[in-house]
Amino acid sequence: MRIRKAFTLVELLVVIGIIAVLIGILMPALSQARQQATRTACQNNMRQLALAVMTYCNDSEGFMPFSNSDTLETSAKWTGPGWLYQYPNRNVADDVKTGALYPVLQGLGVYRCPEDNGPWVLGPAQSLTSYMINSAVDGEAKQVPPFKWTRFKPDAFMFIEASENQGGGTWNDGNNSGANEMSARHNF
Repeated sequence: MRIRKAFTLVELLVVIGIIAVLIGILMPALSQARQQATRTACQNNMRQLALAVMTYCNDSEGFMPFSNSDTLETSAKWTGPGWLYQYPNRNVADDVKTGALYPVLQGLGVYRCPEDNGPWVLGPAQSLTSYMINSAVDGEAKQVPPFKWTRFKPDAFMFIEASENQGGGTWNDGNNSGANEMSARHNF
Protein backbone atom coordinates (compact mmCIF):
# COMPACT_ATOMS: atom_id res chain seq x y z
CA MET A 1 0.00 0.00 0.00
CA ARG A 2 1.26 3.40 -1.01
CA ILE A 3 0.99 6.38 1.39
CA ARG A 4 0.30 9.83 -0.10
CA LYS A 5 2.39 12.62 1.35
CA ALA A 6 1.25 15.61 -0.71
CA PHE A 7 -1.76 17.19 -2.39
CA THR A 8 -2.21 16.69 -6.07
CA LEU A 9 -2.44 19.76 -8.27
CA VAL A 10 -6.18 19.23 -8.75
CA GLU A 11 -6.81 19.03 -5.00
CA LEU A 12 -4.80 22.21 -4.45
CA LEU A 13 -6.78 24.06 -7.15
CA VAL A 14 -10.07 22.90 -5.59
CA VAL A 15 -9.00 24.21 -2.17
CA ILE A 16 -7.94 27.55 -3.71
CA GLY A 17 -11.26 27.75 -5.56
CA ILE A 18 -13.23 27.10 -2.37
CA ILE A 19 -11.26 29.80 -0.53
CA ALA A 20 -11.90 32.27 -3.37
CA VAL A 21 -15.65 31.58 -3.26
CA LEU A 22 -15.71 32.03 0.53
CA ILE A 23 -13.84 35.34 0.24
CA GLY A 24 -16.30 36.46 -2.44
CA ILE A 25 -19.20 35.67 -0.12
CA LEU A 26 -17.67 37.20 3.02
CA MET A 27 -16.33 40.50 1.62
CA PRO A 28 -19.75 42.15 1.07
CA ALA A 29 -20.84 41.03 4.53
CA LEU A 30 -17.69 42.48 6.08
CA SER A 31 -18.20 45.73 4.17
CA GLN A 32 -21.78 45.97 5.43
CA ALA A 33 -20.61 45.31 8.97
CA ARG A 34 -18.03 48.11 8.68
CA GLN A 35 -20.69 50.51 7.35
CA GLN A 36 -23.01 49.57 10.21
CA ALA A 37 -20.21 50.15 12.72
CA THR A 38 -19.46 53.66 11.41
CA ARG A 39 -23.19 54.46 11.28
CA THR A 40 -23.50 53.36 14.91
CA ALA A 41 -20.45 55.44 15.91
CA CYS A 42 -21.98 58.49 14.18
CA GLN A 43 -25.32 57.96 15.94
CA ASN A 44 -23.45 57.63 19.23
CA ASN A 45 -21.69 60.97 18.56
CA MET A 46 -25.05 62.67 18.03
CA ARG A 47 -26.40 61.02 21.18
CA GLN A 48 -23.43 62.31 23.18
CA LEU A 49 -23.96 65.80 21.76
CA ALA A 50 -27.64 65.67 22.74
CA LEU A 51 -26.76 64.49 26.26
CA ALA A 52 -24.22 67.31 26.54
CA VAL A 53 -26.95 69.79 25.56
CA MET A 54 -29.24 68.37 28.24
CA THR A 55 -26.43 68.67 30.81
CA TYR A 56 -25.88 72.25 29.66
CA CYS A 57 -29.61 72.97 30.01
CA ASN A 58 -29.65 71.57 33.55
CA ASP A 59 -26.78 73.89 34.47
CA SER A 60 -28.31 76.92 32.67
CA GLU A 61 -31.83 77.12 34.10
CA GLY A 62 -33.23 75.22 31.11
CA PHE A 63 -31.79 77.46 28.39
CA MET A 64 -30.40 75.75 25.29
CA PRO A 65 -26.81 76.55 24.29
CA PHE A 66 -26.42 79.29 21.71
CA SER A 67 -26.46 77.87 18.17
CA ASN A 68 -23.46 79.81 16.80
CA SER A 69 -25.49 81.98 14.47
CA ASP A 70 -23.32 84.14 12.21
CA THR A 71 -26.10 86.76 12.14
CA LEU A 72 -26.10 87.22 15.90
CA GLU A 73 -22.33 86.85 16.42
CA THR A 74 -21.15 89.31 13.75
CA SER A 75 -23.66 91.92 14.97
CA ALA A 76 -22.38 91.41 18.56
CA LYS A 77 -25.89 90.53 19.78
CA TRP A 78 -24.30 87.39 21.25
CA THR A 79 -20.76 87.42 22.61
CA GLY A 80 -20.59 84.27 24.74
CA PRO A 81 -19.69 80.74 23.68
CA GLY A 82 -22.00 78.83 21.39
CA TRP A 83 -22.49 75.09 21.40
CA LEU A 84 -19.59 74.61 18.95
CA TYR A 85 -17.17 77.53 19.42
CA GLN A 86 -16.85 81.03 20.77
CA TYR A 87 -16.79 83.54 17.94
CA PRO A 88 -14.42 84.31 16.20
CA ASN A 89 -12.58 81.05 17.09
CA ARG A 90 -13.82 78.71 14.37
CA ASN A 91 -11.00 77.87 11.99
CA VAL A 92 -9.21 74.80 13.38
CA ALA A 93 -10.50 71.68 15.14
CA ASP A 94 -9.14 72.80 18.53
CA ASP A 95 -11.49 75.82 18.43
CA VAL A 96 -14.32 73.56 19.67
CA LYS A 97 -12.55 73.73 23.03
CA THR A 98 -13.93 77.29 23.31
CA GLY A 99 -17.52 76.01 22.85
CA ALA A 100 -20.12 75.58 25.57
CA LEU A 101 -20.37 71.79 25.22
CA TYR A 102 -16.66 70.96 25.28
CA PRO A 103 -16.37 70.97 29.10
CA VAL A 104 -19.00 68.21 29.18
CA LEU A 105 -17.68 66.21 26.21
CA GLN A 106 -13.92 66.55 26.87
CA GLY A 107 -12.92 65.27 23.44
CA LEU A 108 -12.74 66.28 19.80
CA GLY A 109 -13.80 62.91 18.30
CA VAL A 110 -17.47 63.31 19.14
CA TYR A 111 -17.74 66.36 16.86
CA ARG A 112 -16.91 64.44 13.68
CA CYS A 113 -18.57 61.50 11.88
CA PRO A 114 -16.05 58.65 11.46
CA GLU A 115 -16.65 58.73 7.69
CA ASP A 116 -16.09 62.50 7.40
CA ASN A 117 -12.45 62.56 6.35
CA GLY A 118 -12.39 65.86 4.49
CA PRO A 119 -11.19 67.84 2.75
CA TRP A 120 -13.10 70.56 4.58
CA VAL A 121 -13.26 73.60 2.34
CA LEU A 122 -16.90 74.75 2.30
CA GLY A 123 -16.75 77.02 5.36
CA PRO A 124 -15.26 77.50 8.81
CA ALA A 125 -17.66 75.21 10.68
CA GLN A 126 -16.90 72.28 8.37
CA SER A 127 -13.35 72.16 9.73
CA LEU A 128 -14.80 71.77 13.24
CA THR A 129 -17.69 69.32 12.97
CA SER A 130 -19.88 67.08 10.82
CA TYR A 131 -22.98 68.09 12.77
CA MET A 132 -25.17 71.17 13.04
CA ILE A 133 -27.56 72.14 15.81
CA ASN A 134 -31.12 73.05 14.87
CA SER A 135 -31.33 76.80 14.20
CA ALA A 136 -34.71 76.87 15.96
CA VAL A 137 -32.70 76.96 19.22
CA ASP A 138 -32.35 80.72 18.77
CA GLY A 139 -35.47 81.31 16.69
CA GLU A 140 -33.64 81.27 13.36
CA ALA A 141 -31.21 84.00 14.51
CA LYS A 142 -33.88 86.15 16.17
CA GLN A 143 -33.79 85.08 19.84
CA VAL A 144 -31.13 86.07 22.38
CA PRO A 145 -30.73 84.29 24.75
CA PRO A 146 -31.73 80.98 23.13
CA PHE A 147 -35.05 79.37 23.99
CA LYS A 148 -35.51 77.01 26.91
CA TRP A 149 -35.52 73.32 26.04
CA THR A 150 -39.11 72.96 27.28
CA ARG A 151 -40.29 75.02 24.30
CA PHE A 152 -39.53 72.15 21.92
CA LYS A 153 -41.54 68.99 21.26
CA PRO A 154 -39.90 65.76 22.46
CA ASP A 155 -39.60 64.47 18.89
CA ALA A 156 -37.97 67.64 17.50
CA PHE A 157 -34.53 67.02 16.07
CA MET A 158 -31.66 68.67 17.88
CA PHE A 159 -28.74 67.87 15.55
CA ILE A 160 -28.37 66.97 11.90
CA GLU A 161 -25.40 65.64 10.00
CA ALA A 162 -25.04 68.38 7.42
CA SER A 163 -24.37 67.66 3.76
CA GLU A 164 -20.72 67.25 2.93
CA ASN A 165 -21.36 68.71 -0.53
CA GLN A 166 -23.50 71.77 0.11
CA GLY A 167 -21.74 75.10 0.41
CA GLY A 168 -23.27 78.52 0.90
CA GLY A 169 -24.77 79.07 4.33
CA THR A 170 -24.58 75.42 5.33
CA TRP A 171 -21.07 75.66 6.74
CA ASN A 172 -20.79 79.35 7.68
CA ASP A 173 -21.62 78.77 11.38
CA GLY A 174 -22.76 76.04 13.79
CA ASN A 175 -26.45 75.78 12.96
CA ASN A 176 -28.82 74.75 10.17
CA SER A 177 -32.53 74.31 9.70
CA GLY A 178 -34.30 71.18 8.55
CA ALA A 179 -34.56 72.79 5.11
CA ASN A 180 -30.80 72.43 4.62
CA GLU A 181 -29.56 69.31 2.92
CA MET A 182 -28.51 66.47 5.17
CA SER A 183 -25.56 64.14 4.64
CA ALA A 184 -25.86 61.07 2.44
CA ARG A 185 -22.87 59.34 4.06
CA HIS A 186 -24.92 56.65 5.77
CA ASN A 187 -27.54 56.17 3.02
CA PHE A 188 -30.51 56.93 5.30
